[in-house]
Amino acid sequence: KDTLKMTNMTKEEISNFLCEKLLIQNAGKNQEFDHLIIHRKSSSFLHMEVKSLERLEGKFNAKGLTSQYMKACKQIGLRKEMFFKVVAPTCILSANWAYQGYVCFPNVSDREHFKRIGVANSDIEKIITKAELASGHWLEKIKIINNEATDKEYKKILAVIIGSGFVGFSNQQWTAKDETIERIV
Repeated sequence: KDTLKMTNMTKEEISNFLCEKLLIQNAGKNQEFDHLIIHRKSSSFLHMEVKSLERLEGKFNAKGLTSQYMKACKQIGLRKEMFFKVVAPTCILSANWAYQGYVCFPNVSDREHFKRIGVANSDIEKIITKAELASGHWLEKIKIINNEATDKEYKKILAVIIGSGFVGFSNQQWTAKDETIERIV
């Protein structure tokens, strides 16, 4: 999992970061790393569910595409549920926080493949393919509003997301007063 702290990043900087990460991932076609972005200025939790399936332009093949898309949608739903039932209550987040989930297929040429398997037009906007990554216009669809999180909320959510990689069955205690969070923020 990849987590990035963005305090004052613009949409262009977010786009550059994600495009770089997702296009580099393209080199390792069987690697799937989700990307989580905690955007303080908009109190947003952005989740990019990445799938490595490859489809070339003009060469439609439904085999595996539907199941990978459905699997990604299920994972988006689980991450959203985790955010609202676990992360938000644990961090005592205000109702200002929003979750946004996107499915990314950096090795699929364009959205036409998803239209051909019957994905609804309303859901197509939540799919990012190689074409959207190349154009950079997909980021304009992300709803980032001026709704800045408090220092306390921001530090708590960072501590939980970053620290969750270090929680084990023998130690599940967490504190926002850890020195690590001060270095990151």
